[in-house]
Amino acid sequence: MQGELYLEVFDMFKNNPDLEARTKFVPMSLVEVTSATDGKPYVGTTSLASCAGIAIYDAEHKVGGVAHAFFNEKESIVVYMRDAQGRAIPSSGRAIVRDNPRPFEPFAYLAGALIRKADEIGGKKYKFMAFNVQHGCRTPAQNEQLKVVVDRTIDTLRQAGKISDFEYRHEQAFRLDTRTGVILPYFF
Repeated sequence: MQGELYLEVFDMFKNNPDLEARTKFVPMSLVEVTSATDGKPYVGTTSLASCAGIAIYDAEHKVGGVAHAFFNEKESIVVYMRDAQGRAIPSSGRAIVRDNPRPFEPFAYLAGALIRKADEIGGKKYKFMAFNVQHGCRTPAQNEQLKVVVDRTIDTLRQAGKISDFEYRHEQAFRLDTRTGVILPYFF
């Protein structure tokens, strides 16, 4: 069965030389949606090393989307001196870098943004796929922290009636074909 699927995917790429031109690419920290009837029915992302990916797909309405969630363990805060009236003095700015207390919050935010954007083009209820959650270039503790955020996000979306199914996946580069709902490798 695996060999047949491999040959089917290979034929799909071989017979579709303009695949890249028909794919909406999702850069880091962004979301993108498309549908089977769009001129670009594929949507995907790459380079999920320490990042996580999200794909959603509504099989009934053939609408799907992808998000690329970037995580930053450090955050930068700019501190300014103030004048007598309490106004910031721009020339006095200096950056302070500190540990980010919530480095995985972008996942939940992007998941919600992705659902809202897919709803706008006709999606209703989605299969939700989370990519590179437990195998990324993060520490085991960070992977567990991210998994907690993913599970909490899924619970919230299920309670809102937006999720029909959920799956963890390991790919670090993928594209979703909204005509079929199949996850394809981004590079072949």
